[in-house]
Amino acid sequence: MNTITEDEALNRVAAYCSAAEHCRAEVSEKLQKWGIAYEAIERILARLEAEKYIDDERYCRAFINDKYRFAKWGKMKIGQGLYMKKIPSDVAWRYLNEIDQEEYLAILRDLLASKRKSVRGKDEYELNGKLIRFAMSRGFEMKDIKCCIEVSEEEIPHSVTEFVGYCRPKLRQNESAVYRASNFIDSVETDDAVFYYFSGADPSCYDYVQNGKELTVTCLGYSEKPLILSAYSNGRETENPIAIRLTGY
Repeated sequence: MNTITEDEALNRVAAYCSAAEHCRAEVSEKLQKWGIAYEAIERILARLEAEKYIDDERYCRAFINDKYRFAKWGKMKIGQGLYMKKIPSDVAWRYLNEIDQEEYLAILRDLLASKRKSVRGKDEYELNGKLIRFAMSRGFEMKDIKCCIEVSEEEIPHSVTEFVGYCRPKLRQNESAVYRASNFIDSVETDDAVFYYFSGADPSCYDYVQNGKELTVTCLGYSEKPLILSAYSNGRETENPIAIRLTGY
């Protein structure tokens, strides 16, 4: 396996960042895949930030602009995308809240008008339900959807994301368990992707692998704080996150 020096890695990622906007997490992941040592990665990232090759706030603004204007994502989906890029939520929502509301609603109205052409329903009630579910799956909140579609409270579908089946509350060292969450609309499970959030426990105390909606969590050692696991899908986050004790023995 060919190894590259720290200087070579710096030059490569500088070129990578010059070609397109990238965030710190993306560059760090690329350097890790190249087998660059942790200390060297930190030095390279510091240099790139100092020379403005990477700037997470600039990246955040560009990501938001692209996703709501061109991909036509709603704020919830954009926020989730930024979370997956490890952009702090306070930074993400600072810029999400700067989106011009009239432009945002105009994009949603156009999106719904286009979707209406391909959606069939036996009546207006069924048609509106399908359009609402579509908009929610794109990350738009109900308060904005109601500005674009005249609906009664009875027409608003009940959407919830929750964990399914037994969720183990404790893991010993080297033990693994599978957790699964899903989104349900009017009690019917959807096919929407699920994203998981982690908080509480030290990241060095656990590992995880996601396969579709299933998440396998492995305990690597004792954590004083429990691992708090939440899930997000179709614009909805779990109301009751899971607390997993990592005992280490």
